[in-house]
Amino acid sequence: MPETFPSADGSASATRNRTAATTAGGTASETYDQYQAGFDASCELDLVGATRRGSRPPATDWTLPRKASV
Repeated sequence: MPETFPSADGSASATRNRTAATTAGGTASETYDQYQAGFDASCELDLVGATRRGSRPPATDWTLPRKASV
């Protein structure tokens, strides 16, 4: 069943890196920090009212009427 409320999620990370002297092109190694953050939000639109209606039968009965017995 679809959720009726929006959902949100977040994440974050931090990393410390060190480069070798030959990679950095210098005589000493270098240290640097790297930060990353993310955020997601989602919701589901209920365009036809299925969530609000739930499991109730439809309001209109589309069955054919039966002939009366004589």
